[in-house]
Amino acid sequence: AKTRALHLCAHSTFDDQDPARSGIQLFRDPLTIHDWRDLTIKADLVVFSSCLSGISKAFHSGSAFGFAHALLGTGTRAFIGSLWPVDDQATLLLMMIFYGQLQTLSPAEALHNAQMKMRNLSQHDVWGLVELLKIKINHPRVRKFVDHHKSWINELDEMSAEELQNLREPRCWAAFVLTGYGFQHI
Repeated sequence: AKTRALHLCAHSTFDDQDPARSGIQLFRDPLTIHDWRDLTIKADLVVFSSCLSGISKAFHSGSAFGFAHALLGTGTRAFIGSLWPVDDQATLLLMMIFYGQLQTLSPAEALHNAQMKMRNLSQHDVWGLVELLKIKINHPRVRKFVDHHKSWINELDEMSAEELQNLREPRCWAAFVLTGYGFQHI
């Protein structure tokens, strides 16, 4: 109920006809926005590194509804989600950079800096992140939450110059937006 940060990396969907049916796939059945409204999450920051998790539907009444609104309504201070389908490799690298930046910056500043670093990502940067990933993944608490870690490491280690250039494209990293109060360091 009072975690500082909650990060979920999973598949998610947004139903623009009935936003309450939008969900994030954590179990066999997705947790819908309606389910999240029933939870009391008073985190300083909730991050859904998943497709379409930052979309909301605006209504004629002036209200809007989406994961961000549901979570902010339960006590979460800031929410980060994506506005379109995202690339898995780019999202992994962006989130690693984001959490490194979050050590000294506010969530808003950390997200901005991470996105700017993705714009100028070098092969040396990727190799550094892969080495960090190799270290972090050996921690037992981390390993049990990461599927197929060896394949992710191999893919990033063997990334071609063309693949790296693709990851620099804004379509790969600009989908993530912050909603809420992301200006305070957590």
